[in-house]
Amino acid sequence: MRRVVTVTVVAAVLTAAALLWLQPALIADWRRPLAAAARDDAPLAPPMPDPQAYQALRESLASWRESLAARHAAAATAAARAEVLGDARLVLESTLPAMMRCWLGTPWDFDGTSAIPGEGGIACGYFVSTVLRD
Repeated sequence: MRRVVTVTVVAAVLTAAALLWLQPALIADWRRPLAAAARDDAPLAPPMPDPQAYQALRESLASWRESLAARHAAAATAAARAEVLGDARLVLESTLPAMMRCWLGTPWDFDGTSAIPGEGGIACGYFVSTVLRD
């Protein structure tokens, strides 16, 4: 039950983040005063998708996944397995936000199913499932 609640909360948070990250117009009203104060009313450059960084992050996570799986399989005690799970959590907590930022500037589309930042459009739910999958 606890795992279902955790997954549901994570999915809800990522969906909300998708709305904000993929729809810059939704946050432009409150972002504009902050940027103006920081840069003397300079216009904001639109965010640009970064498919190269996204691919590098995917490859890095694949390497981490293999390493962590091997460590978890070799762990002889519950404490050793818990340590591996803690390391996995740290990797995901640092990598997922970076992966989400790679999608900035990708157009939102109700039926969007892009798997690569900047190519085509992407729907909110598909964004969440794609980032979690990768």
